[in-house]
Amino acid sequence: MGLSIGTTIVGWDKNGPGIYYVDTDGNRTPGNLFSVGSGSPYAYGVLDTGYNYEMNDEDACNWPDPPNASVKNIQNPDTAVVNLMVLADTHLVGYVLGHPIDRIRRDWQMKRAFQASLYLHNPNAVIILGDILDEGKWATNDDFSYLVGRFRDIFHHDKTKTLVKTVVGNHDIGFHYATNEFLNNRFHRDVGDNIYTPPIYLWSFFGIHFVIANSIAFEGDNCDLCFEANFILKSIARYLDCLKISTPSNTKSCYSKELGMGLSDKFPYIDVDLNDPSSFVYSRPATKQLLESLRPRLILSGHTHYSCKMSHQFGNQSDSAVEWSVASFSWRNLANPGFLMLSISSTNYSVNKCYLPTELRLLQIYISGVLLILFVVTYQKLIPYFV
Repeated sequence: MGLSIGTTIVGWDKNGPGIYYVDTDGNRTPGNLFSVGSGSPYAYGVLDTGYNYEMNDEDACNWPDPPNASVKNIQNPDTAVVNLMVLADTHLVGYVLGHPIDRIRRDWQMKRAFQASLYLHNPNAVIILGDILDEGKWATNDDFSYLVGRFRDIFHHDKTKTLVKTVVGNHDIGFHYATNEFLNNRFHRDVGDNIYTPPIYLWSFFGIHFVIANSIAFEGDNCDLCFEANFILKSIARYLDCLKISTPSNTKSCYSKELGMGLSDKFPYIDVDLNDPSSFVYSRPATKQLLESLRPRLILSGHTHYSCKMSHQFGNQSDSAVEWSVASFSWRNLANPGFLMLSISSTNYSVNKCYLPTELRLLQIYISGVLLILFVVTYQKLIPYFV
């Protein structure tokens, strides 16, 4: 049974870029054979030999391998490598600002891309960095329940193989002065499957520590949410410091310095004036507080819809942390949406940025597929007249 274009569009064969027919045993058929149509394993066509998909081997998505770590021994925190897929800003189309046709179209696109990514890459965990819903902040309970149902359909997964973590964003519960306890609890209960989720918390996964923060709770005005976030942040910082101190020097690799902050909404990024806080970034005091309290090595952020990379200096400029902002996963927000693939150990990490095809390229592929199907059907009908 072959893989349809819909399930191979984000995965590329190591033997070279292209779209290939894969048999039941997982072997790639030589040549330029491929399955056409969405989900149909029966209709096949042959690409013109001069066809170029405009993707080279360097652009092909694959897990980056950090040095000095063993991918096979995931049960041992000393050498375990975790394969992590990071998405952001899916913005499931709502009922006020969205059109039904656009809603169906975007849901289908993201579902096929996500399910294909799971099938091809088999990540240990997936983190979705905020703005999962586009209109969660004002949705009624009935509308919100329907949005959650769509979310679970698009991002359904085998929980025995892959863990999916969700982080709240401003479109899910509203910005700082628009949100409330009800909206916050509703999101975490229905989307995150947790009755209570603190505004910032430590998540340890195979010995690797992540601090996941709700940026809406770092306005600094001492509201209930901000007060709680500040208190928990200090507790997390003390706990991580104690971990580092109590770890014997000969087993230093067992201590994984807080490797990532999954920041749901905003974090300083390139060409932003931090003296003028906006809806896109943390304020300067909040930025300084987070960096100096946690001293991370890697920062993951969403909200901007674009993917970029920069370095932050802190601790009297003696320490630094690399920030990766994650592109939107929806074609509604970006012409070339994408996601990050991370290979992380307790001492190393590597990042690979993956892009999804443009809608124009998808349209060209499916038009070609339809034409090939018509050709095959017509050819089969005409065969009896020439035999």
